Amino acid sequence: MLSRYIFAAFVICFGFSSFVAQDRAEPTKKGLIERFATLTKTNRLDVKIQLSLDDVNDQMKALIDDEKDLHEEQKSALQVERKAIFDKLSARTEKELNESKVLSKLGYDTVISVFDKVFSEAELIELIRFYESALGQKAVAFLARVTDEISSRFRVQLEARIGEVSKPQIDSAMDELRKRIDEVKKK
Repeated sequence: MLSRYIFAAFVICFGFSSFVAQDRAEPTKKGLIERFATLTKTNRLDVKIQLSLDDVNDQMKALIDDEKDLHEEQKSALQVERKAIFDKLSARTEKELNESKVLSKLGYDTVISVFDKVFSEAELIELIRFYESALGQKAVAFLARVTDEISSRFRVQLEARIGEVSKPQIDSAMDELRKRIDEVKKK
């Protein structure tokens, strides 16, 4: 139902502290990754997106244009209302995507997954303790390219989830427009 998504300008920054319990006595591998990512500032994702709802806008236009029981004046007035309804839909969907804790959790899980594949618990402990050591330098080289890998994987996962976030908003907007069409038809 949704058309392609164009990546433009949307930054997700999240802190791990809200996702990881503070167990300082014996940290888990996930806790070590969280600590290392925080130290190296790799817990920030710069993912640029712009949601395109052009196909929804086209459906809303067609809903009015295809209505045989409306005069051209009514259709024209409803198209003005449709634009306002669509603008509200776009703003609400973008706001929800920007504020969604689901997206922050998705970003967090992506960071954990990437680091988990690269470093063992012992390496993470050493990286945290000896960030300036030779192993720390290995991490610096790795971190120069890991942000792009994480962002790329996150974009793929985000595109799959974006429909889940926007579908209820789209359904609501379509229902609002259908209601207005029915009201105009009764006049």
